[in-house]
Amino acid sequence: MQYLTVDDVARINAWFVGEDLPFDFGLLESAVLRPQTTVGGVDAYPTIHDKTAALPAVSAVYVFYRLNGWRLVLEDGDLVALAVDVAEGILPVDTIAKRLAQGTHEDELPDEPSDDSTD
Repeated sequence: MQYLTVDDVARINAWFVGEDLPFDFGLLESAVLRPQTTVGGVDAYPTIHDKTAALPAVSAVYVFYRLNGWRLVLEDGDLVALAVDVAEGILPVDTIAKRLAQGTHEDELPDEPSDDSTD
């Protein structure tokens, strides 16, 4: 599993909303590290969808999925509705994860070249 860094998310945010918006580095760091949380050695967010649902922004969600071989395929209206619900704090992480799971698919990897090629 590959994770986003605080710097990654800050750059993503700057790309979408501009660099002039202030943010609390501590809050951002806490939010970005949330998908990596373990409790007693057990992942607090065990699936990729749980980990993604714990991220702070839709743009970070998209990049995290792509980084890990998944594609977000929600319709624009569904994605906006999800983002608004998340921003308003009305959805728990498990509900967000279920909605993300329904709107993603794992990328198919290309076939591995065979070692038994004839020269």
